[in-house]
Amino acid sequence: MSLFSFFSKDSKDKRAITGLQKTLMQPFQQTQERKRAAEDLAKVGTPEAIAALLRRFEFRIENHTNDEDEKEHVHDLLIGLGEAAVEPILAYIRSETNLFWPIKALRRIAGDERTATYLLDTIAGFTDVYGKNRDRLNQLVDNIRAFASDQRVYDRLKALAQDDDEEIVLRAIDGLMIRQDAEVVALAVRKLVDPEVSQRLKNVIMELLAQSEWSLGDHAAEVEPVVPANYTIDAGGVVRRK
Repeated sequence: MSLFSFFSKDSKDKRAITGLQKTLMQPFQQTQERKRAAEDLAKVGTPEAIAALLRRFEFRIENHTNDEDEKEHVHDLLIGLGEAAVEPILAYIRSETNLFWPIKALRRIAGDERTATYLLDTIAGFTDVYGKNRDRLNQLVDNIRAFASDQRVYDRLKALAQDDDEEIVLRAIDGLMIRQDAEVVALAVRKLVDPEVSQRLKNVIMELLAQSEWSLGDHAAEVEPVVPANYTIDAGGVVRRK
């Protein structure tokens, strides 16, 4: 291929990607047209085309069924692209929100261990947690819970459970409930008896403890005075719903 032909093809691809992305991002376009645009972007298969394909996750259409169907279709196209989709997905995760489908595709392509590593690295890379970044961090913590059996993730969730943001704390503690851990029990108890912690978070923690049927052990007496009216602690130190 001559140099002229190379740049001519590159320019043609860029024009095609721009047009296909415009169709894909039009919420009032017909579903089949958006799906066709997504398929054509996958056929182009360049990093720029894959980045454009990922943008379908940025918005919702009014018909929830069609919206989920289209996003699943894009998810399947990304899986079909294999390793070529990994870097564009990572770039999306590092800068955008609406991360459920991209992370789901990444997991299918890269496997659990690599995906957990990518997500941990992304969380570690935050330099600030304001505005959009706060939303992204919440979503990353929400999604990384699925990898809590990985000790690296479990340890990171323990650290995140100390965060000032209660939404992050809530997600982190939920992820930590995969195995009984005296350190996690102690952490949950500290939240329950802290007067600065919201009642909403305390209620969620109580429900998680009730579902897990973990014993509070020596902490039971400490928690007893702050147990909400719809819960009780039995003789074995287990939180029960009334």
